[in-house]
Amino acid sequence: MDDHQPEIERLQQELARARDRLAALEATEARHAETLARLRESETRYRQLVENVNSVILRMDRRGNITFVNRFACSFFGYPEDELLGKNVVGTIVPEVDGAGQNLVEEIRDICEHPERHQNHENENMHRDGGRVWVAWTNKGLFDQNGELAEILCIGNDLTGRKHYEEALQASEQNYREIFNATMNAIFIHEIPTGRVVDVNQTMLDMFGLSRDEAMRGTVEDISEGHSPYSQREADELLRKAAFEGPQKFEWRSRRSNGELFWTEVTLKQAVIGGIPRVLALAIDITQRKHFQERLIEEQQLLHQLLEAQERERRLIAFEIHDGLAQQLTAASMYCGNFERLCRDDLDQAIQSHEAGSIMLQKALAETRRLIRGLRPPVLDESGLVAAIEHLLIDMKESGPTEIEFLHEVQFDRLDPAWENSLFRIVQESLTNALRYSESPKIQVRLRQEPGWLLLEVEDWGNGFDTNQVERSCFGLKGIRERAGLLGGTATIETTPGKGTRVRVELPLNKNTPAA
Repeated sequence: MDDHQPEIERLQQELARARDRLAALEATEARHAETLARLRESETRYRQLVENVNSVILRMDRRGNITFVNRFACSFFGYPEDELLGKNVVGTIVPEVDGAGQNLVEEIRDICEHPERHQNHENENMHRDGGRVWVAWTNKGLFDQNGELAEILCIGNDLTGRKHYEEALQASEQNYREIFNATMNAIFIHEIPTGRVVDVNQTMLDMFGLSRDEAMRGTVEDISEGHSPYSQREADELLRKAAFEGPQKFEWRSRRSNGELFWTEVTLKQAVIGGIPRVLALAIDITQRKHFQERLIEEQQLLHQLLEAQERERRLIAFEIHDGLAQQLTAASMYCGNFERLCRDDLDQAIQSHEAGSIMLQKALAETRRLIRGLRPPVLDESGLVAAIEHLLIDMKESGPTEIEFLHEVQFDRLDPAWENSLFRIVQESLTNALRYSESPKIQVRLRQEPGWLLLEVEDWGNGFDTNQVERSCFGLKGIRERAGLLGGTATIETTPGKGTRVRVELPLNKNTPAA
């Protein structure tokens, strides 16, 4: 028994080291929790953005039940938040039938099924006290990871004032000029059927930076982007439809007198003015709203993708620990227990148990090192970016016959850990994609430092791909662009089917660049 005591102590030491490795993995889990906290902070900023805008913002599911509503919406409709969440929009903020007798239940049902048909629409809404208001809605479908419609994002602006104005215009032409110039909407009055502008209000002149003479002499082409679908030809067709078919509502790319392009929302409708049928055009500047909508949707989608990616990584780590490391440590512990018992009864079997336990511990240590390398290679912390890329290439060369070459010309020794990790992950993702899909006989990684810049390129001469078809569904390529953007640089993917792919990342290096 005394002869085997040193070996028992060695096994116990190895088991202790394995437990230390497991503790390191648990520390990694804590870092993931910190990442989740940062994501939650991003969500808080997103919610602050939503809560501070003076527009109604809500989300509803495919049955029309409200799943989110911002503070402005609660104030606008007169409800506390808890009386809106989970309630159907019909019966709370949307009447079943509007003042004109239109069935809004069917309209809401169609919006929930086909939001693309109702990207911009107006309808009558109601306050908690039963008062009616008009709202201009912009609707956008939100899809889950399977591409299925999950919710509808609705952004609304109060049109009640404009509706009252239109009603007053129809009811009393004698007050027309006063209202005409007081409204916040840019107004054009067009002749039928020529489309010639016969009158404009002061808001229009201020919005486009024109004098009255310039506005009256000009055409729609003069204040538009000038290219299809925002040219005179499309404008004439829309005016014709408004005059003979019914009201038209659309977004238009407009141009100020100084050449600045901006977005407007235009409503065209026939109106009798001074006893003469005209086409009345009402335009509002929606540039800020467009930017907000884009930012809101992009932020939400990115947040959703980051959360999904993090959750996938957490599940993968858990599976690998459970199916690999935990099983190996359990087996090693069992063999060690058997060894102590068998030493008293059967020395040969004790030796076999000892050998099996050693093998299990060695496998556990190897598995632990593999997991740590997958999370953050130790060589990245110990020796820096260049050495880490070289080590990565050695590992990847073992996976197949593809020749992988690394060329580097840099003067720095180390960079900030966040920079090194981001650059390493870009190389890792690019190489993984190339090895998996390109079928190229050769891949080349180039890292070059130039005055004020760091250039990273990963190039293959394989299959290539169509970026329009792949990038929408490839989170890895989005991740490359996102990492480069966070470092203040850019990432471009240059590829053509059958002619290979080059990932090119350019990052600014200056005296403020973080360095270790």
